[in-house]
Amino acid sequence: MAAVVHELQLRSADKGAFVLYFFFNDGDDTTKRIEQILSHLLQQVYQLVSQHPTETIEKSNKLVSSYMKGNKSAKSGQGESKKEDVTFADAFRGIVELLGKPAYVMVDALDECMDRSKGLVPSPRELIEEPLPLIKAVVCSRPDVDGLDQISTIKVEGNNGPDIKLNAETELATPPSFTAYERETATTKVVEKAGSYFRYVDLAIGFLKQPWQRPLKRHLEQLPEGLEAFYEQIIKKTDPAYLDLLKTCLTWTILAEGKVHVAEVIDVYSRAYVTEDDDAQRFQDSGSDYGALTTSQLGTESDKLFIAQIRTAGSALLDVDNESKVIQLRHNTVADHFLNTSSHSFVAGDDIGSPRQCETCRRAGKSADKFVVTEKHGHLSIATAILKHLQNEAFRRRYLLPYERVELKRTYEDRPDGYELDEKAQEGLEKSDTSETTGVNTAASASDAEHLAL
Repeated sequence: MAAVVHELQLRSADKGAFVLYFFFNDGDDTTKRIEQILSHLLQQVYQLVSQHPTETIEKSNKLVSSYMKGNKSAKSGQGESKKEDVTFADAFRGIVELLGKPAYVMVDALDECMDRSKGLVPSPRELIEEPLPLIKAVVCSRPDVDGLDQISTIKVEGNNGPDIKLNAETELATPPSFTAYERETATTKVVEKAGSYFRYVDLAIGFLKQPWQRPLKRHLEQLPEGLEAFYEQIIKKTDPAYLDLLKTCLTWTILAEGKVHVAEVIDVYSRAYVTEDDDAQRFQDSGSDYGALTTSQLGTESDKLFIAQIRTAGSALLDVDNESKVIQLRHNTVADHFLNTSSHSFVAGDDIGSPRQCETCRRAGKSADKFVVTEKHGHLSIATAILKHLQNEAFRRRYLLPYERVELKRTYEDRPDGYELDEKAQEGLEKSDTSETTGVNTAASASDAEHLAL
């Protein structure tokens, strides 16, 4: 899509046409929201009005203002939509008409939009289905997006071959252990098995950089047929000691909304807050302020260990940022492969209906069933883990106690008679014990924490 945008910009420069586009950013979830996408496109076309006559600017201001007003009312749930409400398509098309020049609208990777079911697709569709002569819109997406059935489509997967071949040739030019003939043979085999997936090349190159013995032809026979088979092979070859950790990471990164951090996944996998133990008592006896502990205070060595464990479990599927400690999928095809609602769910830590294995099979690394993540069982597993954490005293002391103190102080300060904290309440704010006073607003604080966690 970037190449298409660049080519359009070159060709439209002399004609005075506008090229407006939006690309998703894998590291920023805000770019995957409807409001951000539409606002960005509208902002681009709105900025073009600044060099036009005052009358054009005033009309554009009115369109944008009406759209923002209607959008604000819709978000707050105040009243029903009215005939005079200006939609995104109305405002966008209106400004393009005022500019009087052709506009090309490009939206890449629409399938990455996290809340596209709320109305993103119909908005560009209005531009496409009722086009002005001045507007041409192109939406790039995988075919599983609802709402694009009636729109003219061009399938590009059949034309990926030359680019995939070039990618494979470039990557295989690096390893010094290949002869010219072996490079050509390996390139041909990789392109043949890759089909239309660029992602396959990355995985295949990683495989070919591992130690191997000639003849190369026999070694190449071990390459899986297609991307799906490659992902299955990764799971099968995962060290049994890391398999459940990998499944936990995949479940949360695929289904949990927002960013998923290393500490969160490790807490869930290790069951740190699932069962009551004597950890809280030990901290209390030692005089430590257990409630004030944060992840950053636990030590960078622990962080390094956890990151290394996750990378060992599935570096081909997951990417972990050293600074932010955020875990992300290497590629959206990972979610496509494992998020399969037609198969049985086998989710790590899922106590509800997961297939069980005997100890011998677990040691041998044999999977009781093809690992998939279903939304039903996956979300249930995540919700169950959150609820168990909220009910755990050690979790409360580590994460909720500061909220309880703030809420307790606010309760006393907001009293009409200006009642000050008594000595007992003050002691509850300063200490991390489990006194009755400190727990006055546990329910409210837990509710806040649950909201943040969900």
